Amino acid sequence: MRDVAREAGVAVPTVYAAYQNKAGLVWALADAADLAADLPQAIDELEATTDPRRHLAAMAGYDRRLSDGHSLQPPLVLTWISADFGEVAW
Repeated sequence: MRDVAREAGVAVPTVYAAYQNKAGLVWALADAADLAADLPQAIDELEATTDPRRHLAAMAGYDRRLSDGHSLQPPLVLTWISADFGEVAW
């Protein structure tokens, strides 16, 4: 948590206030990754067809976006931490 606070340019208590504990921070990161992977797009693609091949392609696309190293940039997450408390990270 100290490393996260240092990178975000905030105090350690600020990180704890936002996420309560390390598990809360991990959940927030996972949620951010889900948002970046665009679940609504995957759902739209799944609902648009009954073709199992296209269903597989939609799920593969979602998985690829979810695991893509560019889908969740740490500076964005750190900026969210700061924005929650009116502090500037960058």
